[in-house]
Amino acid sequence: MIDVVVPVYGQADLALRCIKSVLASKNRVPFQLIVIDDGSPDPRVFRALKAYAATRKFTLLRNSTNLGFPATCNRAFALNPTHDVVLLNSDTVVYGDWLDRLSEIAAADSTIGTVTPISSSGSISSYPFWLAETSVEIELSSKELDSLVATQHRGAWVPAPTGVGFCMYFNRTCLAEVGNFNVAAFGRGYGEENDFSQRAIKLGWTNAITPGVYVHHEGGQSFGASKAERVTRAVRMVEKLHPGYLASVRDFIQQDPLASARAQIDQTRIRRRVGDGAVLMISHNWEGGTARHVEEMTDRLEAAGTPVLLCQPSAKSSDSFFIYDPKTPATPNLGTLSIADSPRKFEAQLQALGIAHVHVHNLAGYSATMARYLAAALTNAGMSYDVTAHDYQYWCPQIALVGVTGQYCGEPDVASCQSCVNHLGSPFGKVRVWEWREDHESLLRGARKVFAPSQDIAKRLARHIPAVKVQVRPHEAITLSARTLPPRQKARRIRVGIIGALSESKGRELLAHVATHAASSGSPIDFVVVGFAIQQHTLTRLPNVRVTGKYVESELDAILARERPDVIFFPAVWPETYSYTLTAALRSGLPIAAFDLGAIPERLRQLGIGTIIPLASAWEPEEILRQLVSASRERRRSAVKSHPLPYADMLTNYYGIPASVKVRRKKSRS
Repeated sequence: MIDVVVPVYGQADLALRCIKSVLASKNRVPFQLIVIDDGSPDPRVFRALKAYAATRKFTLLRNSTNLGFPATCNRAFALNPTHDVVLLNSDTVVYGDWLDRLSEIAAADSTIGTVTPISSSGSISSYPFWLAETSVEIELSSKELDSLVATQHRGAWVPAPTGVGFCMYFNRTCLAEVGNFNVAAFGRGYGEENDFSQRAIKLGWTNAITPGVYVHHEGGQSFGASKAERVTRAVRMVEKLHPGYLASVRDFIQQDPLASARAQIDQTRIRRRVGDGAVLMISHNWEGGTARHVEEMTDRLEAAGTPVLLCQPSAKSSDSFFIYDPKTPATPNLGTLSIADSPRKFEAQLQALGIAHVHVHNLAGYSATMARYLAAALTNAGMSYDVTAHDYQYWCPQIALVGVTGQYCGEPDVASCQSCVNHLGSPFGKVRVWEWREDHESLLRGARKVFAPSQDIAKRLARHIPAVKVQVRPHEAITLSARTLPPRQKARRIRVGIIGALSESKGRELLAHVATHAASSGSPIDFVVVGFAIQQHTLTRLPNVRVTGKYVESELDAILARERPDVIFFPAVWPETYSYTLTAALRSGLPIAAFDLGAIPERLRQLGIGTIIPLASAWEPEEILRQLVSASRERRRSAVKSHPLPYADMLTNYYGIPASVKVRRKKSRS
């Protein structure tokens, strides 16, 4: 027989919930429930417990005065000297055959003196956030989570320096040898179970924590606001009584023997959602066009029944990266992967998470050797993968083809590229360019398909790596209205709009040069940057330039309408590979001017609109101003629409995966 003891002090609603969960649980092992009201100051607490006990089978006791948690537990220990005991906080909820599983652990090894389950708020036994003391919401109910761990980890346990008192199973023989809780040292509660656990260890007993039982715990509710003070005092007392206790806890935390169990639970939760057919998107953790494209692809695939997981670099180290499911909250135990480790760890996670296909988008933020690592790991795993070239990093470590002059470099020979990297560095460090290109070419050669959002980057990529066949997949389709509107009535001054986040490669210095010339020459032209600029003092110090500040994408159309520019100018001095800001400019219906470089003029020519300025004029401010004035006089367009990812079926029409081998699968439920 096992005594399940629930001490209660206030919080009648939580106590009744706990009691009901114990009585509703289904266990083979015989047990009796004992509830002890420890002199709750509100008499309604005991009345509520008594009313419920009148129609339910459990024992209700009451301390005439408040004895404190340790003394109340000691009273319970003495009730039935031959019974094992489970102490259960009144702010917990138990499920299924929880007691069977705890007792199985206790019987598994003759040295096990105490057993603690995992919990939503259980310090060293917490899940999903380890060492946490607060409950968190996940996609599963606590009952479903307990069922999952019961299936996956029943019978598993690890030794620990202490049990955790929210739910703690006591072997009666251990209890008899170790003795009661130390009321003199821990009279009001907290620390008594740690002291008991340390005394048990000294007598040869083991404190077990099992990942095979999950108990919901509100966390600190049974002691209220006094918890922090009690914990601090208790830790000091336990260390005083058992020197080395804190060191043993630190060792346990450092070794973290429950890490693999928590990771497996995270993996299973994700696998429940994605089944066997997930697509993994590997990209950076920056904002911008690539992030937007990945988000749009994820939404489309998910809507069609193909689950998507994401892989991003760690913010702490470029050598580390991690996989997560944006639709499965709180899975921190998957941990980070490292290119310093064997690729087999990465391969095992791909398999565990049901990933059937990988799409590499961008490796910015990762180690310089990530391309080599991925090529080897994905090939060894027999994993099909695609690559999209969103920028030029596959042969240019500078990413944007901007050299020491701050302009488009012209894509010179390897020696010149190495000189550039040696002088400027790169987001990936001072790499060896030939080695960089060799690694990235290997990644591209191993891909099932290589995509690019424009013909311009596809041609450049094919020129540098001719063995790779590049397929163009535009991010959007644009529908132009046949209607045009007359030019706006011009004010005395012309307003030029520039959209986005301006860096050097995006034309910050060029814009400053043009605006400076306009101001000094008295040209009636003002510039408004709808967005912001890196080192924007270069622009804001000028009298004819205004910067509106960072915007939310959904607000951009309204901001353009409010600012009322006469023409939108793209001053980029690198060959853009797509440009979502061009899409916004097209939606506005305003005249557009851009240099003849990259995907922007390509898209304008396809639509038959816009003013395309020769690249040779890039540092001729007078000619640029003349072109902007001329462009501002063009007729405007109306009702321009953009259609993101214009593919009827992403897997068939975008990826080119035949219906017979589509990666989507019927979703499993484990």
